[in-house]
Amino acid sequence: MRQNANQLCYFSAIVFLLSSGPGVQAANKEMDQLRALLAIQQGEIASLQEKLKVPRFVGTSDLPIDFKDAVGPAWKRLQMGWGQTHAAEFDEAVDPGRKLQARVCLMWSDGCTAGSFSIKLVPGAGEADVSPQDSKTPVYSADGFGFTWSDHKLFHTRCGPWIDARPMLEQCGGGWGGTCQLMNRRDQQTCQTTINRGHIEWRSLPVSR
Repeated sequence: MRQNANQLCYFSAIVFLLSSGPGVQAANKEMDQLRALLAIQQGEIASLQEKLKVPRFVGTSDLPIDFKDAVGPAWKRLQMGWGQTHAAEFDEAVDPGRKLQARVCLMWSDGCTAGSFSIKLVPGAGEADVSPQDSKTPVYSADGFGFTWSDHKLFHTRCGPWIDARPMLEQCGGGWGGTCQLMNRRDQQTCQTTINRGHIEWRSLPVSR
């Protein structure tokens, strides 16, 4: 029995020496460093995952608008048909797992003292004018652009809502057979309206799963 007790103490001493030796201490230090590095990487991954949820601005497309006319309740064309050949480049720039969105922005002034004006972007083949009563489904529409109450002395800039850009990309293409036209109307007063600048903004969002 005494011999067994002595052997147990001997082996315990060896285990103690091995666990506290220089080699083990160096290994433990390396493990601590690896754990710290892993924690940093996990933090970076979490930060990247959070960034993927944030909308990313992709670019803008100028709209060729030079409009000054009386606008009332009937739809009126702002400009002739136009295409968006470069919009496809924005679509190609979007990372996998994200989708492209777009919105229309305008700078305008007017002589109105009440009401608001709306816009819609409708498919229009070639340079033919779209009828004010055209029943085609718009690829983009926005309401509530307001009025400036400035007698054409102040310009306001406002953007419509963000929408899925796919209909715009598919129906407002680069060829004459796939152009679109931008139209507007007012809900209360008929008044002189000036719209001399516009653009489309593009952004990407993560696809919902």
